[in-house]
Amino acid sequence: MHISQKTDKKTRDMDMEI
Repeated sequence: MHISQKTDKKTRDMDMEI
């Protein structure tokens, strides 16, 4: 999982799905 620091929340949801 690669969560961004700028949009960790949005990236988190996306990373979870991807």
